Amino acid sequence: MDENTKNINKDDILKHTSNLIDLVEKAYKTGTATHKVEQDIFTELLKMGHMLLAYLFDLYQGGEQGETIELSDGRKVKRLSMKHKRSYLSIFGEFNLSRWVYGTREGQKIDCIPMDKLLQLPSSKYSYLLQDWGQSLVVSVPLFAMILAATMLGFYTSEVDFTIIAAELYSLAENPMLLALPLSAFVGYILSESKTSERLLRLTHAFFGWMPTGLAIVSLVIYAVLLLLQVLRALLLLL
Repeated sequence: MDENTKNINKDDILKHTSNLIDLVEKAYKTGTATHKVEQDIFTELLKMGHMLLAYLFDLYQGGEQGETIELSDGRKVKRLSMKHKRSYLSIFGEFNLSRWVYGTREGQKIDCIPMDKLLQLPSSKYSYLLQDWGQSLVVSVPLFAMILAATMLGFYTSEVDFTIIAAELYSLAENPMLLALPLSAFVGYILSESKTSERLLRLTHAFFGWMPTGLAIVSLVIYAVLLLLQVLRALLLLL
């Protein structure tokens, strides 16, 4: 049972469903914007999902199976005197579950937790659905999309308006230094396709290749020339 929602019953859930219908009808009468209605419905559905899942946990009554149970190996273990707690994080929020456990005595290895077995709960606190979503995000979603989603989730939980994202993107787009990124890529492409670096290497090698440390000097000269080009490009951008 989730201690924070242990008084939930069917009437509460049905009342919440009725409130959702009233929310939509009120939005129609007042002409509420669609995006605001969507946000309100989503918030209420999350609350309703939390209530339904808490009701499911409550139906199991902590997984009580009597004073003793028989394990698959034939051993009989007794129900311990106190319920054991665990945290369970679902897509609807976190639950603090209190379950009956069976074993030899307190302080020793727990042999069976019927509620966890019946509900097929994961060993970690995160639900299997959350774990699947996390794996799918890591495998298939680009990193920038994950960062954006995490940012939006943080804004949503902190009740920050999403318009701040558009404002920040606009301020970044106005930054003149941002032009250096595509120009730098363009310059790099030109240098690569024109084989400028190879020609510079051959030229400097003709002048310094005969010296014992010619390779180091050639590298330094090429680096100095490319650095000079970068500085000149930056100065042109600032003018």
